[in-house]
Amino acid sequence: ASSIASILFNIVKVTGRLDEALLLADKKVSYNRQAQVGPWTQLADETSRLQILTLMGKYEDVLYEIAEIRKRVPSLPLPSTPGHTGEEGLDPWQVLEAILDIGKMAATYSSQWHIAIDLGAEMDRVQAQRGADILQLTRSRFNNYSALLALGNIDDARSLLQECRQIFEDKRDIPGLGKVYAAIAELSHITGDQTAAIAFASRSLRYTYEVDEPQDCAISHNNLTNYLVRQGVNDFRILAHRLAAATIRLQI
Repeated sequence: ASSIASILFNIVKVTGRLDEALLLADKKVSYNRQAQVGPWTQLADETSRLQILTLMGKYEDVLYEIAEIRKRVPSLPLPSTPGHTGEEGLDPWQVLEAILDIGKMAATYSSQWHIAIDLGAEMDRVQAQRGADILQLTRSRFNNYSALLALGNIDDARSLLQECRQIFEDKRDIPGLGKVYAAIAELSHITGDQTAAIAFASRSLRYTYEVDEPQDCAISHNNLTNYLVRQGVNDFRILAHRLAAATIRLQI
């Protein structure tokens, strides 16, 4: 029953039927408790619920439940070797990171920046504890920049983005470079340097096309247009990038 509920959950989730997905997630939690599965498997089921609640915009509920989960986690057994599955057949470290990631997302969407930074710091500790490589750690740390910007910590945000940029360049991480240049463009805009914002947004656009994610390409075109408008540019580039963004979205 739990396995079938999981399959149905994935179907209704991808088709946007969130109310049904939440009911199925609750049923799966109930089935696995009756089956007396291990604590990490039960926690993985709760993660599915939290995903749906986040998609439904119920951020306060998500953050409350994650706060309760964080109280329970220290008492749960972790495998002696990080990255290996335990007796339950899943990696507890991945479950824990998924929970923290959902919490950080909910905190960000609800503009609760201090909570987002706290969860980001805990994510860093967990990843370091399980022996994540430098690229994984950097990708995780990068996501903290938006909270720093929102809190007005410009210098900390700049330092973080410079560190991430260097590591992404050293590792030739193309998706990471696309994201970090977009973030630097945003930082440049906030600090009033529209010329730099345009330059970094243009560089981000090129890397985004290398990754070949249409949605991100459309966003990059739109962001670049906004910076051009704010600088007072009045030429064909504005129309060209707007049309590119619209065309991609239409095709999607």
